[in-house]
Amino acid sequence: MLDFELASRITIITNRALCGGEAALLARIADFAATGVGEIVVREKDLSEIAYAALFSKILLACE
Repeated sequence: MLDFELASRITIITNRALCGGEAALLARIADFAATGVGEIVVREKDLSEIAYAALFSKILLACE
């Protein structure tokens, strides 16, 4: 049974490398968002500002 109250207290911190790339990261984020995760911190220090913004936009879409 999924505990939505518990899920809402979880914070996810992104790491494309640990997830196996951007596509895998977005898939995992979609899964987490579906469970009601409370926060997602996009922490991709190696990206330029433009690349970060593009990834952030994809993450927002994955959360819908």
